[in-house]
Parts: sequence; C-alpha cells; structure tokens
Amino acid sequence: MFFNPFFYLLNYFPLPSLSIESLSLRDNLSKIFEKNFYVLILFSVTTLVLYFPVFQNEYSFNDNYVITETTKKGLSGAYDIFTKPYRNIDGLKYGYRPVTLLSIALDIQLFGENPTAHLFINLLLYVLILWVLFLLMKHLFKEFSLISIFIGVMFFAILPIHVEVVASIKSRDVLLVALFSLLSIIQLFRFRSTTKIKHALFAIILYALAVLSKPTSSLYIPIAAILLFGFNSKIWKTIISLGILVLTYIVCNRLGKIAIGETIKERAFLQFPMDDADLTERLLLSFNILFEYLQLTFLPVKHLFYYGYKMFPIEKSEILSSYSFWLGLLCFFCMIGLLFFLFKRKKFVAVKTVSIFLIGWFILSGIIKPGPGIIADRYFFSVSISVAFLTMIINNYLNQNLKKKPYWKYAIFSLLAYSFIMSYKTNSRAKEWKNRITLFNADIAYLENSAKANMLIADEMMFENRKRKKKLYSFNEIEKYYKNVIKIYPEYFKAWNNYGYAALFFESNKAVNILTKAADLDNNPQTKYNLSRAYKLNGKDKEWLKSLIELSEMDLNDNLYELTFTDLHNHFIKNQDYERAEEFALRAVDDFPENFSYRDHLAKAFFAQGKNLQSFEAWKKAVKLNPESKVMMYKLAKAYESAGFADSAALYLKKWQQM
Repeated sequence: MFFNPFFYLLNYFPLPSLSIESLSLRDNLSKIFEKNFYVLILFSVTTLVLYFPVFQNEYSFNDNYVITETTKKGLSGAYDIFTKPYRNIDGLKYGYRPVTLLSIALDIQLFGENPTAHLFINLLLYVLILWVLFLLMKHLFKEFSLISIFIGVMFFAILPIHVEVVASIKSRDVLLVALFSLLSIIQLFRFRSTTKIKHALFAIILYALAVLSKPTSSLYIPIAAILLFGFNSKIWKTIISLGILVLTYIVCNRLGKIAIGETIKERAFLQFPMDDADLTERLLLSFNILFEYLQLTFLPVKHLFYYGYKMFPIEKSEILSSYSFWLGLLCFFCMIGLLFFLFKRKKFVAVKTVSIFLIGWFILSGIIKPGPGIIADRYFFSVSISVAFLTMIINNYLNQNLKKKPYWKYAIFSLLAYSFIMSYKTNSRAKEWKNRITLFNADIAYLENSAKANMLIADEMMFENRKRKKKLYSFNEIEKYYKNVIKIYPEYFKAWNNYGYAALFFESNKAVNILTKAADLDNNPQTKYNLSRAYKLNGKDKEWLKSLIELSEMDLNDNLYELTFTDLHNHFIKNQDYERAEEFALRAVDDFPENFSYRDHLAKAFFAQGKNLQSFEAWKKAVKLNPESKVMMYKLAKAYESAGFADSAALYLKKWQQM
C-alpha cells in the first residue's frame, strides 16, 4: 500500500513507456523487481527515510540488558557470553541469548560503545528482513505479481508497531530471530522441493542461530507449519521439515540450560500481573488483547513502551464491562467467519494470512502461559508478516476488480493518505525513542494508570540527577510519579523504597516515614540501609546504630556489606569503642579475607587499643593484598613511627616515597 497508489497513478495517467520495447509500466516494474539488488536498494532507501531520526538517538529503555560489562569487552568476552546467563544481576540469573550478545559485542569491537553504530546495524538487519521476506513471498506466492508482493513488504516496512524493535538496541534479539527464522523457512521449502540434505543442514544452522538469539523464536514454528502445509508436496516432507525446527529448538534450549545452570527469575506481580489469573480470566482478556493488537497494527494510534498492570482489566467483572472485550470478541468471530468463507472459496493464501494472525494472537495473549507485562509492540513482530501477505492480497484484488470503477481515483488517494499517516507515525515514534527521558515523557500522559511506567520515569529522573550531579528534576516532579505508583499499587515496596531514597536527597524529614512503610512491606537489606541513612540525617543516632547492627546480621550483597560494616567501623572508632570496632572488623575479615579495606579496619582497631604487633601484621596484609595503595603503605609507616619503631618506619616511608 505504501507504493501501491504511486504505481496506480502512473498506470492511470498516460505516460511515455519506460522501455525501448514499449512495454507497459507494470511490465517494466516487474522487470525491476526480478532484480533482487534493486529491491534491496528500494528497501534500504525506505528504511533510511523512515528511521533516520534514530541516528540521533542515545542509549534508551532496557538497552542496559545488552550493553553489559561482558559485551563491553568486545569479542574477548565471547567465552562469558556463551557460558553465562543473558541476565545476571541483582540476584537474577536467567535467559540464554548468546548470539544476540555476541552481535552487540562485535559492534563494540568494531565501533566502540556507540549507540549510533548499534542502531545502524539494527537498520541493516531490518532491511535484510524486508529483503528475505520479499524472497520468501516470491517463492511462496507465484500466482501474485511481483509488484503486489513488493507493495506487501513495503507496507510491512512502514508499520509503526515495528519502531520498538528497530529503535531499541535491546530488541536486536527480535531482529536476529526474524532474519534467521525466515531464512530457515526458505531453506525448508528448498529441502521439501529437492530433498537435498544441504538445505536441511542450512535450515538447522539458521534456526539454531534464531533460537540462540531469543527463545521466543518458537513462534516461527507454527508460522512455518501454516506456510508449509497446503502446497503440492508429500505430507511426510512437510512433517520432516517441521520436525527439523522442533528438534533444533529442543536441542538448543537444552544446551542453554546446561550452559547457564540454575535459573533465578523473579516473577513479581507488577511484572507478571496475569500469573494469578485463572484460565477463564486469561481467556476473556485475550479478546481485549486481540482488539489492542488490531489497533496497534492497522491504525495510527499512540504506541507505548509498556502495556502492563492496570493498562488492561484483569478481573472478570472488569473485563466483561470493557468495550474492548466486546469489540475484540466481535473481531474474533468475524475473523473465524472470514476464515471459513475463504477456505470454502479455496482462497488458501488468504486462509494462511488470517491463520497466522490468529495463531500468533492466541500464543501471545498468555492464555497458556502469561508473559511479562500483557502485550508489547515487539512481541507482535513475527506475527505482523501476515500484514505483508494481506496487503499483497488486497493490492492484487484492487488491481483485478476495481481499476475501471468510477471511484478508483478516490480509493487511490485514500490509500496514499493512509500510507503517509502510517509512515509519519513511524518516523515520529522513532524520534521519541531518543533516550529514556524522551520516551517516558512522550508516553506518560497515556500511562497514568501504569504503576510500572510511573516508577520508571521517577527512577530515571533520580538517575539523571545523580549522574549529572545536579538537580535537573525537582523533588515535586519526582514525588508526583512515585505517589502515582503508590496510588495504583499501594503494596509495591520498591516504590516506597525508591520514593524514600529520593526524599533523602531533597526532604530527609519525609524519608523516615516513607522508608518505614517500605520496611513494613518488605524488610529487605536495601530498604533497611536506606532507612538507617534517614535516621542518621534526622539525628536519630540510636535508631541508626540499631538498624546497622540488625543489617549486619542479614544476607547482604558485597556493596551493602561494605557500606554497613564501614559505617559501623567509623562509628565505633569515632566513639572510642575499639573493642566493638575490632569485633566487626574481624567478622568482615572472616567473610572477605582478600579485602584490604577490612584489614585496614582491623589494623586501626588493634592500634587504637595498643595492640601494635597485631596492627602491624594487619596493615602488612593490607599492603600485600593491595601493593599499589600508597595510603596503606603510609599508614603502616606512620604506625611504626607512632609506636617508636623508627627503623621500620623509615623503611616503609622510603617504600611509600618510591611508589
């Protein structure tokens, strides 16, 4: 549809022929589309025009999932990429997507940490997907003209629902899955036609790359089944072809589990709101989801970075009272009726098109297994290839049946306007993905009921304040969003914790009450430490010390452990309670014997009590653990000097001066 009106306008008005043989314009265009290179150029130009704003983009939402300490090493991090989980942070350990992470590492190896380079590769992958989709459709739908196929792929290219995939570095996995899966399907068709083993091997390799890019590549198995069945070939060849995909998926998943071991993934209610819903509620909600995906795919509506908790009704009574449920149900029955009508008329390409959409919706709606959030633009990328098929069919029908009708011109200009609006939406949405703040600001007015979205924008404002070491955003701005989160989801302890943490920097007198509420909901170490800071800032030293001592008995990560034991050490040294300082320093040394800072704490506690020999040994150990530390060397020298060991003091002072 994107170029469809242009082609029809050229055919409608008398123009000189483009060919010396005086062929029709359609014949000339068909000749162009037979040359795959020219098609690739057209797809490249279209993609650049639509997505040129991304070249101004920075790192954006969730890009930190793939821009990690491992990928920043470039190709030298390849071993860790293939032997460690996709996410391994804050106690979480899950996912196996080595091909995706390797592609990001390769970007960094070649271009450094440059978001523009990552996004350029995304655009390149998108162009390749368009080209491969064109080749697949050309192979599958020989009864359709190349112009109709080209127009179908072009409309696929301009869909605004694709912006999240193209403009997000994190969504590189979706692009890789699509590219490798479509290529593997092409190889399966060749295998089925020729029964040559090489095509089966190529299919296995390509689909393995897809699975190792992201496990959601499984969605391409039913898509392949729909495409493979119904063509003139023996059924056993089709079954073997599908078996290749299924077996490859199982093997790759098993290898991933072996590589990363135990998986630890928190399924918090806010992130997985449908986990507690029963089958009836999930089934009813699926019709709301169908209606939403139809809007996001075919209408120039507002696209959002998050569609989760409170963005959809999740209780039975709420679902049944929502208009989107009834419209979704109506759309479902219309599509089922259309499916039977098309099948009866033997319009099998149209049957496959509707089937892909319906099967994709069924899987993505979470009826069987709820996923994170409720829907997402990126989830529907694979299913949206049905839009290319649909556009091809419509274009073919218009050309064959309506070309001589009196209202033809109005139809053409309507299609032009529709294509322009969709293209404009894609282009403007790409601009909104510039960074996290621009994205969140663009969407937050539509996400007032989303606890997750309000939390994200408040956290990002705090992050920007800390990163730039200035108050770019006032506490009133930040507080407004945290209050929205709490209003939507009062039991969300992370919102209370982060709200209280923000208050520490602006209005510390508010922080105690806020963080006390957070601790009541979940007395976790981070909240406990934040509360201890609030006590300290408000002069409540007894409560502060009590909190730290309680915290020291909890299971702490390395960072919180260091903060807690350092605060305790400094307090006891300052208050000349050297025995308690020694007690906590000894605990720290036992827990982290290779940490030179805790040896320093122990040495100071010994020295303050007159245990000189023990303090010397502790400082020597600290110097041995960190021989580059001038501070440790100087402390050891001054300790010898204070204790009257002039020769030893001179020796270590000399070493300090030589450092």
